[in-house]
Amino acid sequence: MKKTSLILLFLYAILILALLVLVVAGARLYAGAVDRRASHDNQRLALAYIQSQTAGNETQVRTADMAFGQALLLSEGEDLQTVIYLYGGQLRTQLWRGTMNFFPEEGNVLCDLDSLEFTWEAPGLLKITAGDNTGYARCGGGSGER
Repeated sequence: MKKTSLILLFLYAILILALLVLVVAGARLYAGAVDRRASHDNQRLALAYIQSQTAGNETQVRTADMAFGQALLLSEGEDLQTVIYLYGGQLRTQLWRGTMNFFPEEGNVLCDLDSLEFTWEAPGLLKITAGDNTGYARCGGGSGER
């Protein structure tokens, strides 16, 4: 009788341990899936934001290499520009007067993002690469610069 109850207790312990391992493994898989989805959502948000900002801009849209990396500049008038850029792992934007110093840390944070790249595929066709996602925007600018 004692031997049987010890065997049952041992089997119970193995069952509980196996269930615990399955729950922990499932939680890790779920957390990884949620993180990947959030990253993908941020990449799509970045593409959509940049496409919407450049879509109606038939005047001056240009890319620039600044001290912190590449930026997209949208002309807003005589001396004002909207600057869209990646700084500190975050997509940021700010209105900038060209005659003033530019402080990238003061931009409005839109979302977390690993990488951002702008290239001109053709005059007026901007290729935007945000993380693993790529999108295109038709806009005024990009006279064939690459």
